[in-house]
Amino acid sequence: MVPEKCVLRPLLFFLLFQMCTSVDTINGNQPITDGQVLVSAGGHFALGFFSPENSTNGNRYVGIWYNKVKQQTVVWVANRENPMKDSTGVVFTINRDGNLVVFDKHRKEALWSTNITTVATNGLEAKLLDSGNLVLSRQGIIVWQSFDYPTHTHLPGMRIGLNRKTGLNWSLTSWKSRDDPARGDYSFRIDPQGSPQSFLYKGSVRVWRSGPWNGVSWSGVPEMSQTYLFSYQFVNTSDEVYLTYNIYNTSIYSRFVLDESGLVQRQTWIDRDQRWNMFWSAPKDGCDEYGRCGPYGICITSNNFECTCASGFQPKSPADWYLRDGSEGCVRKRKWECGKGEGFLKLERVKLPDTTLASRVDTRLKPEECRNECLRNCSCTAYTSANISGSGCIAWYGDLMDIREYAEGGQDLYLRMDAIELAAQTRRNYKGFGKARMLVIVILVTVLLFLALCGSYFLWKRKRKDTIMKRGYPELILNFNTNSPGLEGSSNSQELEGTRIKSDLPFFDLSVIVAATDNFSSSNKLGQGGFGPVYKVWELWKAGRVLDVVDSAMGDSYPSHQVLRGVHVGLLCVQESASDRPTMSDVVVMLGSETALHPPKQPAFIMKEAPSTPDSSTAGTGLYSVDEETITVLEAR
Repeated sequence: MVPEKCVLRPLLFFLLFQMCTSVDTINGNQPITDGQVLVSAGGHFALGFFSPENSTNGNRYVGIWYNKVKQQTVVWVANRENPMKDSTGVVFTINRDGNLVVFDKHRKEALWSTNITTVATNGLEAKLLDSGNLVLSRQGIIVWQSFDYPTHTHLPGMRIGLNRKTGLNWSLTSWKSRDDPARGDYSFRIDPQGSPQSFLYKGSVRVWRSGPWNGVSWSGVPEMSQTYLFSYQFVNTSDEVYLTYNIYNTSIYSRFVLDESGLVQRQTWIDRDQRWNMFWSAPKDGCDEYGRCGPYGICITSNNFECTCASGFQPKSPADWYLRDGSEGCVRKRKWECGKGEGFLKLERVKLPDTTLASRVDTRLKPEECRNECLRNCSCTAYTSANISGSGCIAWYGDLMDIREYAEGGQDLYLRMDAIELAAQTRRNYKGFGKARMLVIVILVTVLLFLALCGSYFLWKRKRKDTIMKRGYPELILNFNTNSPGLEGSSNSQELEGTRIKSDLPFFDLSVIVAATDNFSSSNKLGQGGFGPVYKVWELWKAGRVLDVVDSAMGDSYPSHQVLRGVHVGLLCVQESASDRPTMSDVVVMLGSETALHPPKQPAFIMKEAPSTPDSSTAGTGLYSVDEETITVLEAR
């Protein structure tokens, strides 16, 4: 064998072995230079030198990108503020003081460093994990990791939040432009005040707010409740507060990125189409703009002008409001009077107000305790449950800022109202009654409709009786047929014919009625009077079984407390005395708030058994109404 081959073959094998075994790892003796890459064990991520797509200045950076995504997608950049001007001689290595560094070609200046202090430098290695995390460790103990210093991308397993002990802030900052990864104008981070929530900033100005965590998602990001792809974990302790997420299917690539235009986006890679698909983004409409409608303003995208004031409030600057600028918000219509019978108005499906502004969180309180605690404090302006499961309490003690309404999702917010406002004629300040609210309205309208029918029936009955009595007819003969043999031309026939002409009531021949009713078939019967439904509801109310009126096909899909309240209001509307019946403005307040309702009395037009009297013209017992008016009994001869 040629001696040179004996030497070269072992050397080549050694070099190949070194390359294969250190493909995802570097140490002080194995730097990488421009043109070399580290690839994670599963092949998901790569680390090396790159220039941004469409870049014309030739700047080079050390970064991490998706290895299996053909479209260049960088997720982390080391020397984003200090690029290399050319690719000659630059290295990425662990230096003598134990830091990961990017050196220029002369190794005289570190263009970037992890900037940590280590006691010992021996045994340090840097490894690129399949999560996309670059970890610097010694004997398995992590001393630095890229996940602690995100750039513009939030990857699965990475934290966004704050380490309260060390002050380490896990936040995102946008690129300056598509071809410049230097820090841009936008940042995304969690504010731990009150109930923690995330904010998008342009410089120091708040652009968008996520709302507080509700146990499943940010209250201002209803899309997060769709958990078929992702699982979220929110941690809030005395040591740290952060949000992280994972993907159930690890073969799917998904990232949360803050782009240079100021959009936060959830993107998922579609390999078939070779593109990133937009899963969710913010801000996405005018109501996502922080504070668009100011204090106590509610933003509703379906409105022609998005801003409206909450009930009991009016625009602070009507002139600006007229010009469709709601940023000044709303003020109360009248001076606040504490301890004078206040209550709460429920705003449904809203993004909760900014919790960094004078709010207090108590995870121990139940909803009723939360309400009472707020009511006892004259500074408390609103409250809600801290968790959509109903546990915990968030209370606000100042202006309510950045509220918006959703068609679906969001939470219920209980806004404090004074007694005068709760009792005034008011109108709802946001559109979109939910199914439960519609159910209450339907029940109310049904009861009122029967009341109207009852009233109309009695007016018609009285008029008919008066007309007949004026003409000397003690009762109306229903079965008289002028075409019957032996009656034609009789005085009775002529008299009845005269009544036909003069009366304002319709007359029908028996043959017409028989034909129309199919010989009085029960299948054609329209009902048994207009009192039945009211009577039935009243009897169920007295028996405590009002929910029996709900269609059994609905199962448990309706809010029972709202049904009870709707029936309660309906019964109040059919009280016998006008002074006991609420006005329609009162009805609106009753349905839209939690004000206490006085118990209903027995409704009007409930039929009772008439006692027999010696001078009764009709034998036996009959029926009479509670208004003590006589009802003529219709009898066929």
